[in-house]
Amino acid sequence: MAEDITNQNQAQQPNLTPEDQNLMEEFQKYKENSVPKADYDRVMQRNKELTQNWAQGRTIDQTPVDTDTVDSLRKELFAEDRAELNNLESAEKILKLRQKLIDEGKQDPFVNTDSKNVTADDYETAKRVADGLQHMVDEADGDPDVFNAMLGRQVDGGMSGKRKYNY
Repeated sequence: MAEDITNQNQAQQPNLTPEDQNLMEEFQKYKENSVPKADYDRVMQRNKELTQNWAQGRTIDQTPVDTDTVDSLRKELFAEDRAELNNLESAEKILKLRQKLIDEGKQDPFVNTDSKNVTADDYETAKRVADGLQHMVDEADGDPDVFNAMLGRQVDGGMSGKRKYNY
């Protein structure tokens, strides 16, 4: 039985030449480094508007375009084929995802909704956790080692009841 399945799989998969294998690997790299078409179209439209405004001498809105969506952030954080993120990058993306969900009117992911009696205190606690995490991200100023040190102090202090920061 197992031999039949193996033989079927071998029959379905053609023998690839080294050139074909290289082409498949290049295609896979291209696929991993591409962006969703909707994101690309949004950025290209913004680029077109900026170019037209510049050419016509109009002032240009300098508001940065946020290309992160809830789905793209979830994929970056939780997909099996995601890129390796350090703790600082993960915290930044988690905070951004949380804010986007709240902005869309969805449940705050930092609130434990498994409990049947979610209270205002639960939401306040979630806000304190997010504020504390944001404080560590801000203080790290892009340095993952500083973030890890601050996170370690917070976790160690939180376990002993002697937290360094009171959020």
